[in-house]
Amino acid sequence: MSSKLLASLKLAQLKHAAFLTGLPSAGTKADIIAVLESNFSTRTPVQTSTRIVSVDMGIRNLAYCVLDVPHPPSSHASSTKPSPLKVLEWRRIDLLHPPTSPHTPPVPTATQPQSPQPKSQSRAPAIPPSAFTPSHLSRTALALSRTLLSHSPTTILIERQRFRSGGGPAIQEWTVRVNMLEAMLWACLATLREMSSLGRKGAEAEAEAGAEMAGEVGGFPAVFEVLPARVAGFWVGDPDLDLRLTAETFTSPNPEARRVDSGASAVAGLISSPSGRKRVQKKDKVAVVRGWLDGEENPDVPLAFSGEAARIAKAFTAPSSRSSSSRGTTKEGAVEGEGESEERMGKRDDLADCLLQAVAWVRWEENREILARLLRS
Repeated sequence: MSSKLLASLKLAQLKHAAFLTGLPSAGTKADIIAVLESNFSTRTPVQTSTRIVSVDMGIRNLAYCVLDVPHPPSSHASSTKPSPLKVLEWRRIDLLHPPTSPHTPPVPTATQPQSPQPKSQSRAPAIPPSAFTPSHLSRTALALSRTLLSHSPTTILIERQRFRSGGGPAIQEWTVRVNMLEAMLWACLATLREMSSLGRKGAEAEAEAGAEMAGEVGGFPAVFEVLPARVAGFWVGDPDLDLRLTAETFTSPNPEARRVDSGASAVAGLISSPSGRKRVQKKDKVAVVRGWLDGEENPDVPLAFSGEAARIAKAFTAPSSRSSSSRGTTKEGAVEGEGESEERMGKRDDLADCLLQAVAWVRWEENREILARLLRS
């Protein structure tokens, strides 16, 4: 990569390049050049199709999707119609009361005495305090890790959790619980990766063959954290802004860098706007996904749903029977009715977040490859 070429670009152009590739865009010109160089110096072109598991963190409302990404198009395929991204799974689960499924390893629940309840009180079972102890959450995180790995991903994306809500001084109890689960999930995946590495040393040939068949890098998926504010800032805003990086991106006299996020906005969940800071609402993100599913917005984000994910996609666009559901205002710790059907959807924003995160990563990777190719040429 040519440092002189990056140094020849204007600050707005560098910020826009960082924005389109999902990299930090705050700081001086030298800061952004350093970020771009560190990201692309060791980058190798992706030659195979990939499978992404994208996780929107939560305990009562954890959502994840499984996305198959076709082989990256060649440099001459920009004018052809992009192949659809195949959504194999798209679900929201309650880690404290998970549904039984042959594809989902059971998540342990705390032992509690069962007592009959009247029909009028047939809500979800009460949550015992022991459900949030480290001893129990560690087992929950391990079971969740195995669930994610059961989909044979090449990449796992985990939503980075905030420490405070709205920048307030108080730290909510539920935030602490989700942060604890997030840390344990990372620890479980790191441990499983190390165990996988040790196991391969005993059977190198079989492990390499298995890794190639699964499409995995080094026999274990790569795991990345993703800032939700960066994803929201990427999709929410001017629908006419081209989110694909091209050579014209750097030749334009006034490159668009309106939606680049600063370090403060990334933490607070805010994006820049001409009139000042503006919070991205949950309904804004839900609206973007609705547009994809309806085919009205962003036609260059083709999605193909299969199996249960197709039913979820159909229910996502259906009118909600509860006004609060369509606004995505259900709290993370709220208790939903037992046996509530997915058609009612409830927390659409969680489902939207994990899908937006996955598709944003695909677009960022495409733009990173294009930028690396432009800088090499």
